[in-house]
Amino acid sequence: AHAACTDTPGSFMCTCNGGYVGSGISCSDVDECGPQPPNLARACGATSSSPCDTEQSTTLGVDWPASNAVDTTSACTATLFGGSTNPWWRVDLGTAHTVRRLLIWNRVDAYQDQLNGFEVWVTDSASYDFPFTSRRCYVHTTPISAGTPVPIEVNCGLFGRYVWVRLPGTGKILTLCEVEIYEHSAADCAVEGATCTNTAGAFTCACNS
Repeated sequence: AHAACTDTPGSFMCTCNGGYVGSGISCSDVDECGPQPPNLARACGATSSSPCDTEQSTTLGVDWPASNAVDTTSACTATLFGGSTNPWWRVDLGTAHTVRRLLIWNRVDAYQDQLNGFEVWVTDSASYDFPFTSRRCYVHTTPISAGTPVPIEVNCGLFGRYVWVRLPGTGKILTLCEVEIYEHSAADCAVEGATCTNTAGAFTCACNS
């Protein structure tokens, strides 16, 4: 009842509906009003606690895979040394969510400015095509340097299954050391002076009296 079934050649695929996490065969409600909402980038798999599938446009080598951005270690991702055109990194959340906030850790040893001008997109498709800027929720315009605090906080608000970090331009190298993704939470209600109430697959904010 909390998942959608998609027919595939010779098989099928189940994905949890928005507001739920899990394998698709088993889905559990996301408690948006809990003290700490789940990091959606690590809320996949049968137990809803495994890193989600990731991919990037190119990979520098075996030590810099896309999965490094969701492994909670200090290891980083990197696209090809020497640069490429519009490099990107993508995570598949397994099901669509309202992506409220991202925390992005840049490298701190050197070359922090390589992340200048990065964008965040949220889409329903895994195909790499960005014709509609309505699916882009963030463009980083502040210069990034060695003194830029980490993590970089990104406010989004778009609904979708795939979250992309994209670096437009030529001769670009995209490096990410960790990406955390969060749905709406009790904190959003508190900012507005309201109380959060969790419901099945969703939540509500009610103004305080």
